[in-house]
Amino acid sequence: MTEAQTQELLIETRKAVKIEYDEGAGLSAAELGHQLGISRTNVFKFINGSFQPKRASVVESMLNWYKNWEAAQEKQQTKQEETQDQFIQTQTSSTVYASLTYAHKFKDIALIVGGAGIGKTTTIREYQKHNRSVHLVECTPNNTTKGGVLRAITMQLGMHIPRGNVDLLESHIVKSLKNTDSLIVLDEAQFLSMSAIETVRRIHDETDIGVALVGNEKVRNQMIGTRRAQEFAQLYSRIGKQVKLNKTKKADVLAILQSYDLGEPEQELLVKIAKQPGALRQMKKVLRMATIYAKNQTVEVGHIQSAWQNLTETSI
Repeated sequence: MTEAQTQELLIETRKAVKIEYDEGAGLSAAELGHQLGISRTNVFKFINGSFQPKRASVVESMLNWYKNWEAAQEKQQTKQEETQDQFIQTQTSSTVYASLTYAHKFKDIALIVGGAGIGKTTTIREYQKHNRSVHLVECTPNNTTKGGVLRAITMQLGMHIPRGNVDLLESHIVKSLKNTDSLIVLDEAQFLSMSAIETVRRIHDETDIGVALVGNEKVRNQMIGTRRAQEFAQLYSRIGKQVKLNKTKKADVLAILQSYDLGEPEQELLVKIAKQPGALRQMKKVLRMATIYAKNQTVEVGHIQSAWQNLTETSI
């Protein structure tokens, strides 16, 4: 290791020592000195930059301490990321999962309606992970038409998109799905046009597979609205199961927070955040940033408020 590299690591060591003394595990200067191989007085001097270790054995001891500290930080960060990415069953996710199971098992159509950020898409992906022949089509403003949704389904089926008109494309999809135990899930279905939704209805009728339409309230309203009720009559009459999810449930939030060591005030604040626009998705982002502010210690109200301020530029 060159002298420059050693000095660079000592700078990082100084930052780590300051974190441990000021905001970390609450170690005293004497305890840190024992771990680093220097005196209590030199711990203070090292933190403020007035002590620079020269003896090789001391430098080695301090760099070994930093190496172990860094490894512990990485381990803690990995654990936090695994917790954040882990699927957690909530009341809402259980409802969505059961609806997907119904449509899949009974080859029926399910309509799942709810606001953004409450866990619909996360649950769909979890269902897809544990069940075969589940084809998730993510609807966007770019595939709202009949042709757009047919091409999106074709891509999810791993099929070559044949040349020709959309009717030919539809017939290829029907041929591929007929007599299978498939489930097609159309997420963000509110983007689909009337012709696109009717096309999905025809595919369901001709193939006898399960279909789940998942989106916000708009997808349901456009089916039952006065102007379109007649146009959507054939599809709406075929919907076997309807689920309308309200705003984030407090029980959902508390289920997610079980894996965190949080006090009651912190939990209540996060429940409040989960009821804001963005729901659970936004709450998870706030909690992720709050853990960074907490520097691997217990997250407190102040950390959550700072994270919210940072992300939204508003106070809560």
